[in-house]
Amino acid sequence: MGKYLETVGTAESDCKQCASNSVTVQAASTQATDCLCDAGYSRADATANCSACSAGTYKEIAGSPGCSLCSEGKYSIQEGATNSSTCSDCAAGKYSAAQGLANASLCSYCDAGFSSQAGSSECEACTPGKYSEIPGSDTCVECGLDTYSPSTGADNVTTCLPCPTGSKSFSTGASTQDVCVLGCPAGYTGNISDCTECEVRVHACARVHVLVCSPPDTFDERSNAPGMAGGKIQGCARKCSLH
Repeated sequence: MGKYLETVGTAESDCKQCASNSVTVQAASTQATDCLCDAGYSRADATANCSACSAGTYKEIAGSPGCSLCSEGKYSIQEGATNSSTCSDCAAGKYSAAQGLANASLCSYCDAGFSSQAGSSECEACTPGKYSEIPGSDTCVECGLDTYSPSTGADNVTTCLPCPTGSKSFSTGASTQDVCVLGCPAGYTGNISDCTECEVRVHACARVHVLVCSPPDTFDERSNAPGMAGGKIQGCARKCSLH
């Protein structure tokens, strides 16, 4: 293997060696074109010498096919690569829509208002309730409490709008004004400036988890955990005493 004999009937010593970086893959080869480029090498035509696959490409098997490009979102600095595993991911916060990148600097940064995970071929716009002010972000930031944002691809915290005067929200990353409430949300008790979770107890009569409300001899049997729906005082029903 790796040799060929052009004239039938001549001695084996007359076999010629394939050019460098090429090999025959079958016995009794009779011409130079039977020599195929090694893995990691290719050539423009059957008479040319085999050259190493350039950075950003690879070739896994010996043969005539050309080198394959690293896929979108990846790059490779290695020449003569023999496996796709030599293609590395563009870093989080970057992307590449092109194939065959030869180094990491060719990966592009995501714009503000967008983010990406490692190995991405495109950036994703920040969803409503989030924003990204810095190019090259790997994640979008949630709008804070008492704010919301309906915008997609927001690139500034100022897109997070304040709840109307006198109302509050109790979760971050809100996308609509619906989260702004004038009183404590379901599962909480107190006033808008000092909401606390309803306490969970086990009701001795009904053998169910209950939310303790006010007055203390009432409870809400629609929920069995703090913060669940139905915790407001008006939702409580007077029952036998709690233990």
